[in-house]
Parts: sequence; C-alpha cells; structure tokens
Amino acid sequence: MARTSSAMARSRPYSLAAQLALITAVWSASTLLVMGLILTELYRSDAERKFDARIEADLVNLVRDAVDRPAGEPALPVEPLGPLFREPFSGWAWQVRRGGKIIAQSGSLGPMIDGVMEPLLAPEMAPANFIAPGGIPSRGAARPILLSGNSVQLTFAVARPREGIDGSLSFFSTLLLYSLAVFGVVMFAASLLL
Repeated sequence: MARTSSAMARSRPYSLAAQLALITAVWSASTLLVMGLILTELYRSDAERKFDARIEADLVNLVRDAVDRPAGEPALPVEPLGPLFREPFSGWAWQVRRGGKIIAQSGSLGPMIDGVMEPLLAPEMAPANFIAPGGIPSRGAARPILLSGNSVQLTFAVARPREGIDGSLSFFSTLLLYSLAVFGVVMFAASLLL
C-alpha cells in the first residue's frame, strides 16, 4: 500500500498546496495587472484634466489681454502669457489668426515674417493632442472669438508641451509598477506560508 501511495504521488507532479499557490499567483498577478491599468488610466485622465484647465486659463487670459486696435487687430502685451512662451520651439505657444492670416504670436513660434510663420493648428474647442510647429508633441486648444466692435472672428490658439503630462505619467506608472510588484511578491509569499 505504501508503494501505491508513493506511485500516485509521483504520477501527480504537484501537490494540492502547490496547485493552490500557483492559482493564487496567477490570480494575484492578473488582478494586480488590471488594477495597475485602471489606476494608470485614472491618473492619466486626471493629469490631462488639470493640464487642460491650465490651457483653458491661458486662452481666457490671452483673449482678456487682447484689446481692439482701430484696424481690428488685437493689441497684446509683448508676452501676455509669460516668459515660457518666448523660448523657440519649446512647445509653449500662442497665436492669433484672422482667417488664414497670423496677426500675432508668441516668441516661441519665431519672428512675424511672411513665409516663415507656421499656423498653430491646435484643435478647436476641447483641448487635445497635436503636433506643434517644430514637430513638438503638444496639447492645446483654439477658439474663434468675435471681439466687441470687430466684424471678423479671430482665432486664439494656445499650446503647451505634452512632456509635462508624459513625464508625470511615466513617473506614476513606474512607481505603481514597483509598488504592485512588491505587493504581489508579499501576497505570494504569504500564500506559500499558509
């Protein structure tokens, strides 16, 4: 009878405890992976929402600072949104267009010279990702606005570099990965001890 038990034990490669530990490990890893993906998506969504709020504030400030000249073009301070918008090809940019003609822009987009200027084609209405002049991954928005006393709509566009969102998302994802990996190892070790 002892031979039969040992023969059966050899024919079954894993004991019940080993099978339960394996099931627990697979279940835990799957759950942690799904949890990590959900948390990363929630963080990305929140980071974009906050980033979009800053873009919206920039648009409001740009329009607020625009004062009509008699010719119908806005008169803006040299850098209405601050010094970050001066650095060339930084992704920090603003622009005002009338129809297809650029009538004012940030220093980051270069000089106001016909043939050199590129339109800042930020998505209209809701902020979204796009490629800014210079090939810079950016997030921005544009709004058609009719200033009082003006018969032609002006398009105000604002952009910020995506690296702000991408960097924080990368940091969060890495931190989350390490945290969930340690948690998973601890859970697996605890399941082996039970």
